[in-house]
Amino acid sequence: MSLVGDHLERQGIPFEAMTHARTDTALEEARALGIDADAVLKTVVLKTRSGHALAVVPAARRLDMKLTRSATGDSHVRLATEEELRGQFPGFELGAFPPLGALLGLPLFVDREVLEHERLAFAGSQTESFVVHTTDLFAGENPSVVPLTSRDESGAQPPPPTARSGRDTAMAGEARVGPATDLPPGRVTGTGRFAVGNAAGNLFAVSRRCRHLRADLAGGSVDDDGCLVCPWHEAKYDVDTGQMVRGPQGAFAWIPGSDLAYRVLTRVLPLRRGTVTERDGALYVR
Repeated sequence: MSLVGDHLERQGIPFEAMTHARTDTALEEARALGIDADAVLKTVVLKTRSGHALAVVPAARRLDMKLTRSATGDSHVRLATEEELRGQFPGFELGAFPPLGALLGLPLFVDREVLEHERLAFAGSQTESFVVHTTDLFAGENPSVVPLTSRDESGAQPPPPTARSGRDTAMAGEARVGPATDLPPGRVTGTGRFAVGNAAGNLFAVSRRCRHLRADLAGGSVDDDGCLVCPWHEAKYDVDTGQMVRGPQGAFAWIPGSDLAYRVLTRVLPLRRGTVTERDGALYVR
């Protein structure tokens, strides 16, 4: 198995390995896999004044160097050269660096748009890709989640939507979640920008990004109080109001005023709420 596969196994991260024809860019990889380019990661190696760092963006996006300078706090940050990459990282192929700061021993900067997807694909080599749940991929990392991109006009267009027939059809403004039987009490899933869950029969939908470090709440859980619990640092949200009722736990709980600050923040900026509708045995959110 490759270095990347070995690393994921050591970390206990479930993954799907996919082989394909040789690709040199993330956009080519997306086409080879038949996956929306926004759900395929492009990892760019940066040269900073303190060494190297990784910038992770969707394949269909362009790294914005102005935003990158702001994110890294380095006005002279630049892209690493091929010569530097070959010399410093001989075990990795050009154009196929993985978004794994822990594996490479490098700081990791992740564009906010990356976290909008439940599952992500990324290169392990020019002929092998890995598909991983977003929450699993970054749970063992310490990423800085920051804006890094502008839209790449030359990127791949998303595939056209698949037409549905019969009564199992989303109405205008709706997104189909799936069969109602797939969302029993206690379950949370992701649909578009929403985390959709079932709290003891109360179907709810809230925006997917935790107000703390933007973890994907679709990977969270429902506790005995019917609150949505963040999968990263266990902040709790009231699903009816979108407000945080318990701040981030672990080391963050020891930061003076942290709990109150986040609870106050979400009174002003609560999670966006959606409406879940059951129709003909299927669930829809809008």
